Amino acid sequence: MPTFAQVRGNSAYERQTKMPLLDNYAHNGIANQQISYGSASTASANGYFRNDSTFEIEADLMYNRKADSYVAVLSLTQNASTLDSAYLLMNQRIDKCLQKLGDVINKKDIYIDFISLVPTFEYVTEKKVFSKSTSIEVPSGYELSKTLHLPYNKPEQLEKIMAAAASGEIYDLVKVDYIINNMTSIYDSLRKDGIDLILKKKADYERLGIKFNAKFAVVADDITSTYPIERYKSASAFSSSGTGYDKLKKTYTASKKHTSYYYDRINYNEMDEVVNPNVVEPVVQFMYNIKIRYTLGKL
Repeated sequence: MPTFAQVRGNSAYERQTKMPLLDNYAHNGIANQQISYGSASTASANGYFRNDSTFEIEADLMYNRKADSYVAVLSLTQNASTLDSAYLLMNQRIDKCLQKLGDVINKKDIYIDFISLVPTFEYVTEKKVFSKSTSIEVPSGYELSKTLHLPYNKPEQLEKIMAAAASGEIYDLVKVDYIINNMTSIYDSLRKDGIDLILKKKADYERLGIKFNAKFAVVADDITSTYPIERYKSASAFSSSGTGYDKLKKTYTASKKHTSYYYDRINYNEMDEVVNPNVVEPVVQFMYNIKIRYTLGKL
């Protein structure tokens, strides 16, 4: 009989019952997406013979990096009967939000992006003397849409931003961008460590008796990254109780299962080395793969 550790969590049930999700990001800053990194081959991140004269050594490294700054993108839409009133009401909502922000964000750094301005329509009944009444479409007003781009430096500032936005009836958090100032230094560090790791593996295989009398060698490397918006997943309660007994139908109505969303970093299963492995808050994960293939001469 199988047993489960208490730290297993409800998300484990989701992984058993659902196929990998490949949806695009959803509103409210949540992405429902599952990404795999690396090969499922047992040869991944190891050295092995591809054939009797070709030996390949591979290394996979990861760097977990907290963001240097963030940009919250909020969306708002305003409907009104006239164009002037649409702009007036929209600007009033934005001004309330900016006033509540106070010193949290420098107003000079805020960007307001115009998205769209479209007419709206409604149906009215047209009565005719010699025919049945018909419904026709007539203009009813305008719909104005904008987005606010709000930069901030500390994760805890987002709650103050959302509280300020709510004062202007702005609730739609589209996404949060994670900004890394110097990615070049991260990749340089990963490349250096990757080369050192390849050379160490080569030395270990030489101790096992492999002779690297190579005719030539080919090197390939690859860099990639994943951001928190790509790593949020959903999980729902595993069980629920029946509530609300219907006397006429003699049935119970099952209670609705709550859906939770959580950050799920890429696992370290196939990594040779991970820089900053202890992840608490969502981070940007940089991955580096380096591979060298030796074509060996015959002894």
